[in-house]
Amino acid sequence: MKKSILVLAMILATVSVNAQDFYAAFSVGASEPASQKTLTTGGELKGSYGDGYQAHLRMGYLINKTFGLDLGVGYLYGNDQQIVEGNGLDVVGRGRAFGISLAGVINLSENVYVRAGALSKLGGRTDIVGTLEQGPLKIDFERDNKGSFPIGFNAAFGVKFKISEKWNVFAEMEYQGIDVAADKSVLDSYTAYLGGNEISAQQLSGVLATLPLESQILIGGLIADEVTYVDNPTFGKPETKSIDAPYSSFGLNIGVIYSFDW
Repeated sequence: MKKSILVLAMILATVSVNAQDFYAAFSVGASEPASQKTLTTGGELKGSYGDGYQAHLRMGYLINKTFGLDLGVGYLYGNDQQIVEGNGLDVVGRGRAFGISLAGVINLSENVYVRAGALSKLGGRTDIVGTLEQGPLKIDFERDNKGSFPIGFNAAFGVKFKISEKWNVFAEMEYQGIDVAADKSVLDSYTAYLGGNEISAQQLSGVLATLPLESQILIGGLIADEVTYVDNPTFGKPETKSIDAPYSSFGLNIGVIYSFDW
């Protein structure tokens, strides 16, 4: 599927270079959660990593006055989503992602249009940042959740207004429906403190040996170099139950369209 989208993108770019009805659009916008889901295994807090701010660059080709094709790339800067809170553990997650979309466009009138198509994530990360406090022990940590290549759906309804021969301004409401299946979680960094003083990894190991087994397992999972997400975790291995990270959102985009004419 990934190769198919890239092949279609190249075809669209090749056709557009030689076309008179070629346009480019740039927009920025804000998005809110849609289809909120549980953000961690066994948790109760729900949300969507698609909540945040987005920027899009799209290139399109109008087959005629009514129909067109639209290829877009975008970047998401996600807001913090509370994942875990309580019992000394405070964890938030936030999305940082590059995406690609390929859509059909229908001009309902000179000023009103709709578009819909396929959406995917090309790269990025889901940052997991947290703090654990247990008595005099405090640990700050940051992890990067990596996911598989997803396919989703997006649709938009917009209005545009001509301000010159080649320039239009537009505003649109957009829905993006997509989940990213997590494959693994990689530790970026952690810092441990005892009584307010920073301690080394070796000193932390000594402190952990004095804690209850439940606390040792919890802390060990938080600062493990790599945790694999699987359907059936194996006890004693750095694994946890798989979960789909939700990125679905509703957003408002505002931007400009430039029409080429060769």
